[in-house]
Amino acid sequence: MDLRRTRDGLVALAAWRDAPGFLSVKGAALAAEWNVVRFNRLPYGRRFAPLIRFGARLPYPSQAFDVVYLLHILEHHSDDELPAFYGELRRILKPGGILRLSTPDLELDCRLYLEALDRAARNPSPENEAFHQLAIAGAVDQKTRIALGGEMLRLLHARRYREEDLRRRFGLALDHLRPETGVREPDGWRKAWPGDAPFALLRKLAARLTRGRVHLWCEYDLSVHDEFSVRAGLEAAGFTDVRAMPPGESAIPGWSRFDLDRRGGDDDLIEPSLYLEARRPQTEDGHVSGRQTA
Repeated sequence: MDLRRTRDGLVALAAWRDAPGFLSVKGAALAAEWNVVRFNRLPYGRRFAPLIRFGARLPYPSQAFDVVYLLHILEHHSDDELPAFYGELRRILKPGGILRLSTPDLELDCRLYLEALDRAARNPSPENEAFHQLAIAGAVDQKTRIALGGEMLRLLHARRYREEDLRRRFGLALDHLRPETGVREPDGWRKAWPGDAPFALLRKLAARLTRGRVHLWCEYDLSVHDEFSVRAGLEAAGFTDVRAMPPGESAIPGWSRFDLDRRGGDDDLIEPSLYLEARRPQTEDGHVSGRQTA
């Protein structure tokens, strides 16, 4: 398998699901130096990256990568699927390789909700009530929605929120859904597929056919996570040196060139998340939860 290397000589894999905001900001940097893959549960997709179904065995040789980066992938696996998925991540990493992941942070959601509830109770202004609604949507919408976009899309169109409140919870993640800030993918990536119209029509048709089954579009979270739960899962799979990392900081060589957590040049997060790093041990003991490693 012919795999791209970074300028630092690393074989690095970046994985995400449909995330136009992330692609518009980081796509060019990834295309130049990283191997990229996209996860989904439906066999559709734009052709700039290979497609992997959630829960499937990863189509890479054992010990192929020095670095694996996951952008909001864990929460689209069920609790039953996660042990095997952690095992697959360990398998494709070289001994000493680094796994970096971001996933919605249940602790952050709970803290923002309590703050929003307190603000709305003390001063029920339209802005504070909108923050309260945003906090509820951020915590539960992707676990309860029955239609694409869900409650978050309705709240965006209502435009009653304060910009700083929206940024604190969602960062840049929803900008592609907002008429005033909608983004498009860079030209270098758009050349990977000829025209968006057929894809858009297909998506609208599939959205009608799969109404009530939003999990098929990866807009539905099948699990929730905090630092404690992810650490426990990674350690059970045989990872070591598991630690929470501030956004923008990493043990990955050359990370400052990519900084896949932030827009770059400022403090805007692509999406406020839980950020964790872990390593495959240099010395193997053969133990892994789920599938066995090489």
